[in-house]
Amino acid sequence: MNRNSITGFTLIETVISLMLLSFITLVGYQGLVFGLQQWRNGHEKMQFQHDYHQAIVWVRNKLGTSEKVLSPREKKRSYLFTGTVDSVEFVARYDRTRRGGLYVSKVYYDTSDESIYVSYYLHHPDIETDFEDGSSDRVVLLADVVSIRFSYFGRKLGDGSARWHDDWRKANSLPQLLTLDIETVDGVNLRSTITMLTSNNV
Repeated sequence: MNRNSITGFTLIETVISLMLLSFITLVGYQGLVFGLQQWRNGHEKMQFQHDYHQAIVWVRNKLGTSEKVLSPREKKRSYLFTGTVDSVEFVARYDRTRRGGLYVSKVYYDTSDESIYVSYYLHHPDIETDFEDGSSDRVVLLADVVSIRFSYFGRKLGDGSARWHDDWRKANSLPQLLTLDIETVDGVNLRSTITMLTSNNV
């Protein structure tokens, strides 16, 4: 038998093959990790967009059920609506029927966990309650938010014409439009304008 006819892999060829295989495996793994991270980021953005849309729909629907009620300090019916740059407080029904009752709701931003909350308690014409006394319940409306800003369009008593305002206090009426600006933790700025369908402003 001729020894020169025997063929096979040398040690150097085997080491080089293993190194190439390891390199290809490493590149493939890094590509898989990158792809999973991109998918996760895309999923989180889609989830936030969904949650944001649901939050705006909730605010729009609840503001649309605002009603004139008797104030504890007054004997006439009026819209109990108070708006500032960082919160909105109003009275509305939690469902479309009379059985649901009227609730005082407040939408505001909590810096401690970067979330928008809604607090609420059952409205009573003879009782004036403060949200700060701990008697109200609250739920998260939207998370992962850096800042919010409300602005209001309408004509207040004494104004010549309707214009934008930074707050809407003690107006005894609803603004015609409400704009909510939100900055997310990812640096995205979102704006929604809500038409106050129950407003009696002209």
